[in-house]
Amino acid sequence: MLYASGYDARSIADWARRTVDWAEGREPDGAERVMDRPAPKRTARNVYVYFDNDAKVRAPADALAMEKAVRNRI
Repeated sequence: MLYASGYDARSIADWARRTVDWAEGREPDGAERVMDRPAPKRTARNVYVYFDNDAKVRAPADALAMEKAVRNRI
């Protein structure tokens, strides 16, 4: 079944927190690692987030909400 809705405000806020953590060189709480070794120490990094939900109908609105949430956390 096709994902038929957008992300709620709580989910956007959670992803914004994770995105800012990654961008500032931290590893977010609850992040799942694919390698069993410590994360490299970084002061900053580029983070790219893609929304591909609901056959693109909600993705643009969710992306804009995410951008706003990230800017409010910085």
